[in-house]
Amino acid sequence: MSSNTSRKLDAGLVCALKLAARGARGILINNHVQNALQIRDQVSALAPFFDFISYDDLKERLQSRSKKKPFCLMTFDDGKAINATETAPELLRLGVPAVFYLVTGAMGGKTAFWFDRLTALRRADGSVELPTLADFKAMPWRERDRVLDELCDRYDVHVDFSDPIARGMSWDEAARLQREGFELGSHTVDHAILTVETEEEAHRQIAASRDEMVQHGLTCRSFAFPNGNATRALVEIALQAGFESTVTTAPVWIRRRDMLSCLPRLYLKERANTLHIHTKALAARTGFALSNPSGEGRSYLFGR
Repeated sequence: MSSNTSRKLDAGLVCALKLAARGARGILINNHVQNALQIRDQVSALAPFFDFISYDDLKERLQSRSKKKPFCLMTFDDGKAINATETAPELLRLGVPAVFYLVTGAMGGKTAFWFDRLTALRRADGSVELPTLADFKAMPWRERDRVLDELCDRYDVHVDFSDPIARGMSWDEAARLQREGFELGSHTVDHAILTVETEEEAHRQIAASRDEMVQHGLTCRSFAFPNGNATRALVEIALQAGFESTVTTAPVWIRRRDMLSCLPRLYLKERANTLHIHTKALAARTGFALSNPSGEGRSYLFGR
C-alpha cells in the first residue's frame, strides 16, 4: 500500500472513529513491552478520540452519563523491566496514567518467563522439535515449566536477563512506579493460564500474587488474567481474594452495563502503526468484529 493511499484510508478511519466514539463509554488498551517511541506513537494515535484516565477515575467514568470524549486507560501486562526503564518514563513525560500488571514470581529477573524461554529455544536451533504455542498454553504451569526446563538444559539455552524486554522489573522499580502515580496490579505468580489449572492452584496464583505485592508495600486492586482466559468462577475467586476489578482480553469497547469486576481490553502489538491502531479501535467498537487473542474466538459475545 502506498503512503498516499495509507493516508487517505486513515483519514477515512479518523472520521469513522469520531462518529463511533459518540455516546461510547471508553476502552482499555492491553499493552506489553512498548518502548518510548512506540508509546509516543500510540498515545498520538489515540489522543484525538479519547481522554486518558487513571485507574482511580475508572469507576466514576463507568457510571458517568456525561458527554465527554470516551476514556482510555492504558494497561501493561507482565511487569517487564522495560516498563520501568522506558515505558513509564515516557508516559510520565506525556502525562498519561497507566496500570502495570506484575508477575510476582518473575520480579527482579529471578526466573525467565515461559514464552521468553520458548523464543530463546526457537532462535537457538531451527532443528529443535518443540511443542506448539497452543500446546504450551494448554499445559498447567508446572508441566509447562518442566518441559521448557528440560529443553533448555538439553540444548544449553538461556534467556538473556541483560535485555529489559526479557527481565522482570525489580521490586524497587515497581515501588518507584507507584510513587510516581502509576497503578500496580497482579498477573499471577507464574503467568499461569488459570482455565487449565485446578481450582486450588488458580486460587493460589491469584491470592499469593496479591499477598506478595502487599508484603512489599504495594497497593494491589486489580487483576489481569494471563492470556485473557477467564471464567465467572475465576472472577469470583479474584474478588474473594481482595481485588476490586479484573481485566480480560475481550477486544471490545466498554459499555454502560459493563462492571468493574470484569472488563474487556483491546490488545495492541508493540509495532502497531497509526493506521493499524485506528483500524483495530474501530473494529472493536462494533463489538463483534475481532477474535479474542485468548484463543477463544468470539465466545466473549455470549457473555455480553
